[in-house]
Amino acid sequence: MAKFFSAGKAWKPAHIVAAGQVLLDEGTSSSIIAAAINQIVNQLSFIVRELNGYTGTGGAKVLNESSIAVSTAVQILNDANLWISRAASILNDSNFGISRAASILNDSNFGISRAASILNDSTMTEERIISILGDSAMAASRAASILGDANFTRRTLLFNTLWNSYKSQFNSIYNSLGYSVTKFCYGFSTCGDGPVGTTQRFDDVANTHTARADATARQNLAGYAIGSYGFSTCGYTTSYVGTTERFDDVGNTHTSRASATARNQLAGYAIGSYGFSTCGYTGSDLGTTERFDDVANTHTARADATARRFLAGYSVPWKR
Repeated sequence: MAKFFSAGKAWKPAHIVAAGQVLLDEGTSSSIIAAAINQIVNQLSFIVRELNGYTGTGGAKVLNESSIAVSTAVQILNDANLWISRAASILNDSNFGISRAASILNDSNFGISRAASILNDSTMTEERIISILGDSAMAASRAASILGDANFTRRTLLFNTLWNSYKSQFNSIYNSLGYSVTKFCYGFSTCGDGPVGTTQRFDDVANTHTARADATARQNLAGYAIGSYGFSTCGYTTSYVGTTERFDDVGNTHTSRASATARNQLAGYAIGSYGFSTCGYTGSDLGTTERFDDVANTHTARADATARRFLAGYSVPWKR
């Protein structure tokens, strides 16, 4: 076909679009097929039907052509007759520019739910999704709407990819500053039976525990982290205490903060920039739950949990 085309055979634009993948396979420039699409752009259903027969790479090369306006690409990729899987394979292809993909999905004429369905397709890699949604051509509010749509269900996978990506970046920054590249990934243990205030930093890569400054001695307490600080709260000495301390690993210091409601055998966790302590024991099981704001240095009562002790706490970092 390409031989006849190059020889000057009178091809109509529709013929070129219909034979596009074959022409591409035979070496025809994608710009020629893009020009043909522009000539019959009013025949949207025909173009979409034919694109379903292209490979992801073929479709990407054609729709990435700058001669095809973003508004035209939006119409094509937004059309319900173009399979979601085909649209996804086109946007995921390395021949399709990230910024162009972002511009298309950012267009107000592109349906939010369809954009969510395309990015949710298994063809799309998490790295590609992050690159598109994070591109400067994509408005933050638009990205949030796509991620929040019911058709996008890969939030946990996406968060894990983001976490690994940013963890790597943080480690690189720390390394450039002369810190261990595992600084972002330390674990800490504090206090215990005795009571004691023993505090240790655990480096999983080196598999070592390093002694740090002691916290106020107590046992059966809870801990959580907010930003770059660790917090220990409550516990038991010779009585129930609400002692709360902030640990700065760089300064290797424990700083006293406002006391929480005194109790021991409780659990702790963090949500965003707040720390939480919940449940515990002071002669009977408690459901007491408090939110700690380190900036204001206040513990605020929240609704009680089911009363119990010796429990565990955790936080889920992404809306499911």
